[in-house]
Amino acid sequence: MTDSGICLLNRNLQKGKKEMSLFSEENRRLRLILLGIAAAGCLLFLAGVPYGVGFLSGTALSVILYEGNVRYWNRIADRGHARTGTGILHFMLHYALMAGIMMLGVYHRDVINIFTSALGLTAVKAALIIDALSGRKESI
Repeated sequence: MTDSGICLLNRNLQKGKKEMSLFSEENRRLRLILLGIAAAGCLLFLAGVPYGVGFLSGTALSVILYEGNVRYWNRIADRGHARTGTGILHFMLHYALMAGIMMLGVYHRDVINIFTSALGLTAVKAALIIDALSGRKESI
């Protein structure tokens, strides 16, 4: 993103003051959707412990990574400028954490399932999409 793009993003954040965090007051519906997804993960315990542990650990890591992204990019926007390599180390760390949870599923199959942990890693994205689609007032 260019310097002017960061400045424009910073101005929009200053005008709107909309907090994108999952834990902000405006995102109550998003939290309820994510809670429903986590409840579905708890039901996976009935199918077997590795499935439930995989989904819940993937979902927990997904929430942590989302909050980290929000804080990181808000700091960049508040600063008003970014260098060329901004975010490379940040995203490398995020992908390493995601790979780590998947590798746990590879090496400890009796404790955590790799496929349900991958599904859990997409939980926040799914909650954001459901929230965006359900908030529309016009017909599609």
